Amino acid sequence: MLPFSLARADAVIVPSIFSEKEALKFYPQLKKKLFVTYEAADKIFRPVDKIAAKSFLSKKYALKDPFLLVLNSKYQKKNINRVINAFRILRKTFPGLNLVIVGGSFNIKKPESELEKVKIIEKVTDEELVALYSSCEIFIYYSLYEGFGLPVIEALNCKAVVIASDIEVLKEITKNSVVYANPLKAEDLARKVKLLLEDKQ
Repeated sequence: MLPFSLARADAVIVPSIFSEKEALKFYPQLKKKLFVTYEAADKIFRPVDKIAAKSFLSKKYALKDPFLLVLNSKYQKKNINRVINAFRILRKTFPGLNLVIVGGSFNIKKPESELEKVKIIEKVTDEELVALYSSCEIFIYYSLYEGFGLPVIEALNCKAVVIASDIEVLKEITKNSVVYANPLKAEDLARKVKLLLEDKQ
């Protein structure tokens, strides 16, 4: 139905310039009716009291130690195994650090023995996600491919420190307000996390 719908549409809205370029690769006939309209985070994603957020997470999920936050899904593009590899590297320097994965255990190929200090949460409400964004040491968005990347905007609105994949669309929407890491090299992600944990500047 997609080609039929696109042919009938008077206008096609895409969430980024990157998405516009991707659409034109497959449907060059859309050139005159493509419009870029950036997505925005819901108003619930705003700074909250960190002490209250940490207290809430401690009671709800027994999260007491510092943690890195990452989102996962059924899509392999979320690159979750490289995040876990980077976390294993980091644990040698930061043994008290935790990794919180929101979205389930999809595509995680690591054995249980390699998931020490890793907490997997299936689903959260928006309120819980705000608390997680606000309490994490760093929010990591390490996708291989995105059309926009709304969670990065949500996290930034909550004043989280963010490391994002060094991919075109995330550079477009964040404008250097995050630290970028090579999504193909877990070692680079580990190095960037270490940098931010040791140098608050």
